Amino acid sequence: MIDVREIKTNTLSHSYKNGHTITFQPFILKQGQPCLITGKSGSGKTTLLHLLCGLLRPQRGAVHIFGTAIYQLPNRALDHFRGTSIGIIFQKPHLLPSLTVQENLTLAQMLAGLKKDTARQHDLLNKLGILEKANSYPVQLSQGQAQRVAIARALINRPKLLVADEPTSSLDDSNAESVLNLLITQTVDNETSLIIATHDQRIKSRISTLYQL
Repeated sequence: MIDVREIKTNTLSHSYKNGHTITFQPFILKQGQPCLITGKSGSGKTTLLHLLCGLLRPQRGAVHIFGTAIYQLPNRALDHFRGTSIGIIFQKPHLLPSLTVQENLTLAQMLAGLKKDTARQHDLLNKLGILEKANSYPVQLSQGQAQRVAIARALINRPKLLVADEPTSSLDDSNAESVLNLLITQTVDNETSLIIATHDQRIKSRISTLYQL
């Protein structure tokens, strides 16, 4: 039985180019629940995140996100589902260098088929302490500022699933606390499921649900 209020996988497997195959045990997360994926370097945390949000197709297994079997979707439909329902925070910001901070956020809204929402953009940038950087280009940002822009981009469309790969690794304690508070607030305000892969003890002290690799 597929529950439309949970994220669920059966056993997933993925083979790397070097021939190594990694297998992940079944995973269930209720809508609005936060979870940490933990494990040693090389254990597959990033691979699992990419499988959960449709960036990698498993050799075996299925992923259901709130009733949608994402790997049964055609590529274009999967792209649209990911744009509207999943927010992704990568280890590196991957901002478009030719666009300003605000234009990067606008692009995320447009790719999801949504209208530009300047108020939403400013609200997120303000909460992340970088509103004054709205008209700056990525090259004008520090590493920590760029990461906070990437976090704003992931949150901009109010996704039902937020996936984050080491989101606080480049942030000092104060900014890491602000980011973590914002991520946790989103899970409450928007019933967003939050999945974070991390080594950061500052996060581990705040979220109790663990998936250990």
